[in-house]
Amino acid sequence: MKIFQELKQAFGVKIITDVHEASQAQPVSEVVDVIQLPAFLARQTDLVEAMAKTGAVINVKKPQFVSPGSDGQHR
Repeated sequence: MKIFQELKQAFGVKIITDVHEASQAQPVSEVVDVIQLPAFLARQTDLVEAMAKTGAVINVKKPQFVSPGSDGQHR
């Protein structure tokens, strides 16, 4: 987390980074501007819920099992 803080202060840039475990969601969200859910973890509901509870901006990478027109229902 320290390196993210140093980059933001030194260069005034926005930071986005992946979160891989539910326990990382809150501390990471306090430092970076956007937390990102990797596509391969999109079905990990505990991680998704932990990220949502932070109130942070979340970027969700589109998993292979979701098509652009998918409504989440199998036909």
